Amino acid sequence: MKSAATDVPAREALLAPCPLCGTRGILPFTREAEPHRVLACAACGFGRTVPQPPDAILESLYRGEYTSVDARKFGGPIEAVRRFFVRALARRIARRCGSAGRVLDVGCGDGKLLVALEAHGFAGTGVELNQRVDERLPPDSGIRIHVGPLTEAALPAASFRVVVLRHVLEHLRDPIATLREIRRVIEPGGTLVIAVPNLASWQARLGRDRWFHLDLPRHLFHFTPASLTLALERAGFAMTHVSHFQLEQNPYGWLQTAFNRAGGRWGALYYQIRARGSAHAQPPRPLVIAAATALMPACVALATIESLLGAGGAIEVWARPTSTR
Repeated sequence: MKSAATDVPAREALLAPCPLCGTRGILPFTREAEPHRVLACAACGFGRTVPQPPDAILESLYRGEYTSVDARKFGGPIEAVRRFFVRALARRIARRCGSAGRVLDVGCGDGKLLVALEAHGFAGTGVELNQRVDERLPPDSGIRIHVGPLTEAALPAASFRVVVLRHVLEHLRDPIATLREIRRVIEPGGTLVIAVPNLASWQARLGRDRWFHLDLPRHLFHFTPASLTLALERAGFAMTHVSHFQLEQNPYGWLQTAFNRAGGRWGALYYQIRARGSAHAQPPRPLVIAAATALMPACVALATIESLLGAGGAIEVWARPTSTR
């Protein structure tokens, strides 16, 4: 019988060793995706998108979706729910880290987490590619924004009590370099909060090419709990807590993955719930919305079960810098 590893085309099998653990063993994660595929390290599970899209292609993919004034904007009750979860994260950070100090949000989007943390006494700094993020901040906010990658921000060393990367690490050309820069700018006793999709989750394994959180080719790398732990260790951090129960992400991950597998118009659910006028927004189709409403309780149940078994579709990880690097 031919092994899974031998199904990898010869040109892909000649890829450099896993950048995390150095293993050369490769297992194909996706089965049908073209022209981009995901190959996972056979040892640590770290996934790589191959081929990596050039910068010009990535910029075109982010334009409108991420880098306009309406980027990632939802309307009505969905936006209210998103803000509820952001405020809940801000409360968790304040409860675990105190209610003062400086916080850095890498990939801060419209800045709503920084606004929520400012209400808890934190002084906020954001790093974001969207040049118009300032337009989304309250006029009296003291939040500072650096437009561009973190590695070019030249932030002072050991200056942030908390650093947050929510669904950012998988988008970066060099996630280890970013983690090392965070290690430089975080306080010795600081806290790093990361959220990423989990390539080892149930919904990832069942969805494969049609898993909602795969998001090819914008997601350049793909993490499992084991590979994220290894990445943190290489950058000078130790994981202190991991949560698989992400109510904001995981039930919807199941729902959209099911619709993606159904194909056709069902795959457009994500864009039907976008705010009118935002990037790629589509008019709602009553049948699709009704089906989503009927299926959501089952998706919540699936997300709860997978989280209890340590296989959530997205994970939230808390880490602290180690004494030695």
